[in-house]
Amino acid sequence: MKSLEVFEENLNSTDIFTARLHAISTYLKPKKPHEYPKTIPSDIIKFVSFDESHFDKIFESGFIGLFANFEYFMYEFLKELYTKYPKAIPIEKTIKVEDVLQFKSYKSVRDFLIDSIAIENSYNLEVWNNTAQKLFNIKPISDNIRIKLMIMNSMRNLFLHSGGHWNSRAFKDSRKIEKNLISVNSSEKSLKKLSQKQVFNTGKSALTPQTAYTTTIECLREIIKDIKLQIEKSKRKKKLKT
Repeated sequence: MKSLEVFEENLNSTDIFTARLHAISTYLKPKKPHEYPKTIPSDIIKFVSFDESHFDKIFESGFIGLFANFEYFMYEFLKELYTKYPKAIPIEKTIKVEDVLQFKSYKSVRDFLIDSIAIENSYNLEVWNNTAQKLFNIKPISDNIRIKLMIMNSMRNLFLHSGGHWNSRAFKDSRKIEKNLISVNSSEKSLKKLSQKQVFNTGKSALTPQTAYTTTIECLREIIKDIKLQIEKSKRKKKLKT
């Protein structure tokens, strides 16, 4: 699927970019300005000097970038599936007359409907996952990966909206995460460890940006791998039937 290919390309691009920044900062950090390569112009030396605070910022930006890649994929994935299987479009879905009048063809109206439905069903991880599974028999996120992503998404919201600090939204997220952990038969001991030490504390998130980045990219690559396997399995079944 095209959306899956683009997602994988974007993910790799973000990972390479983050890795390069980290590599450069690691190389430059212990060096004094006069020891930098002569190829670096003197007037930009101040922009390539790194200290400890920059490491977290590099991974924080990369982490947010990974979720941007994923959310774009969520939308494009559903859009591609609805386009391929238009019968999955809800029959009760309506469109305003004022919107219809702007389009010149049936295809334009259909594309508009598909776009709006794809957007509606890709705002939330659970809604997106359930929609793909119910309508197209593809389960993009396994239970284990789903919980990890819920944690990472809550962490992402902390970075974006509260500087990485605990807030009431994070508390609500943590309660929801705990319920999901229980639903997949996690032990009380591991539940307590995850919710208290790895997710949140009373100040900033206990997860470092680098840990969040590494965990997220592992989850997203697992999603790509799992979807590919499901698609291949579906193709094999169809061949056997014919």
